[in-house]
Amino acid sequence: RALSNAQIISDSTTALSVSNPPQLIVGDPSVEPTVASLPAGVAQAFQVIPTKSGKYATAIAVYVDADSTATGLNVIIYGDASGYPSTGLPGGKLTALQPGAWNLVPIYVQPLTAGKPYWIGILGTGGTLNLRGQLGTGTGLMETSASSTQTALPRTWQTGGNSSTYGAVSAYIAGY
Repeated sequence: RALSNAQIISDSTTALSVSNPPQLIVGDPSVEPTVASLPAGVAQAFQVIPTKSGKYATAIAVYVDADSTATGLNVIIYGDASGYPSTGLPGGKLTALQPGAWNLVPIYVQPLTAGKPYWIGILGTGGTLNLRGQLGTGTGLMETSASSTQTALPRTWQTGGNSSTYGAVSAYIAGY
């Protein structure tokens, strides 16, 4: 149908709303029962393996426990090198956290491949970051950073301690 001038002007000046938020690609979208503290300056990476190809990561969601004192959050997706985090594309950061809630951090868009391991890197800044998880109950890999004075996640991970039984961590990769 033909639109009137007023309708055309209204349509051209009305913002569109986004009705399709990012969806879970891989990780744990549950708020797990155990609190694990991550001191400021210490990063951790958790291995995840997507089950579907053709997905594009656009954000990382991390549940920040209500007792966290961290004021910032840095995240990145690292590749895998023989069971250890390797390099990653630029990540994202938040400078204002919402304790006791999911914090969604936009990242550089990147494709993920089914069956290929990736690592979710997490670093809290400005205080202790309390994550939620079920540590010691699973078979996934976890890595702690070599440095304890980081203010941002490096593009290339510096290997620290490795554990093969971290269990579920309340963090996931989201996208389309």
